Amino acid sequence: MANDVITSSNSRERQFNGIFDVYRKTLKSDGIAGVYRGFNVMIPKIAVLRAVTAVSKPWQKFLLHHFQGIVLGRAVVNTFYASCRSMAIYPLDTVIRRMMMTSGAVKYRHSLHAITCIFYNEGVKSFYSGAKAQILALAVYQVYGLCLRYVVGVLRRKNTGDK
Repeated sequence: MANDVITSSNSRERQFNGIFDVYRKTLKSDGIAGVYRGFNVMIPKIAVLRAVTAVSKPWQKFLLHHFQGIVLGRAVVNTFYASCRSMAIYPLDTVIRRMMMTSGAVKYRHSLHAITCIFYNEGVKSFYSGAKAQILALAVYQVYGLCLRYVVGVLRRKNTGDK
């Protein structure tokens, strides 16, 4: 549907008209397998994410302990570790997106076929295309969290009468 919105400026030319229309047409053309295309890659993705989190969490806590009271330092550490975890699973995200974005003819038979096709046709770098935007989004999210924490602190001080 996102691809449909980007390519069409006129709503009459669009392939889909809402999320329910997407599901209806996908079920009609591809069956139930079309709705769950790319889902089998989610299980390894979650397993890798949990493993990377389990390995990196003690180090993150260790560094956060040294930045107790330094909000900016804690935000940098959190952003770094979130970026590392995100980059560990980003190739699987790419495979999921590619498998779900097939419209009409199915390009990939299964997830391993998708991985090999992407690797042989486009190389390793294509697994990480868009990763910079992901890291930027994580950084923006951390800045938003810092701003929110600051505003809440100011409002609390204002309500309690502290200066």
